[in-house]
Amino acid sequence: AYTLHPAPSAKQNIPYPDDGVRLADGRIARDFSRRDIVGWNTGRELPVTLDLHGLVPCRTITVWTLGGGKYGIRAPEAVIVETQDAEGNWQAAGRAERPADLSETDTLAALPYTVELPVPLAPQALRATILRQTGWLMVSEIQVE
Repeated sequence: AYTLHPAPSAKQNIPYPDDGVRLADGRIARDFSRRDIVGWNTGRELPVTLDLHGLVPCRTITVWTLGGGKYGIRAPEAVIVETQDAEGNWQAAGRAERPADLSETDTLAALPYTVELPVPLAPQALRATILRQTGWLMVSEIQVE
């Protein structure tokens, strides 16, 4: 299970709402596909929290986004990953930066933002905060390996 804040929803007239499953269904959008993406065009920090209940061993967290400029879709500045221990304390786990050589002219591509944990953990929860720059932020999947 995961939670989004703010959650893009059809009630807010956001054309790319979350259905509560899309970001953890195993499908990575390689191009513009409404059924595979969740999107925002406002807000700076967009946290996604995955409730793992200490049951899922984690080593690598990848947030899949789209970028390239087509349709106004821009890659995020960065993704910050935190882990939560059994006592409810959050700790920084790492940060993945936007590729420095990314051209945002008029293309579209799947972009992985990957953070490797220094040691394998089984956290209570993971939080990936996506730092939106401008334009549309489109996220298709959060992988925990």
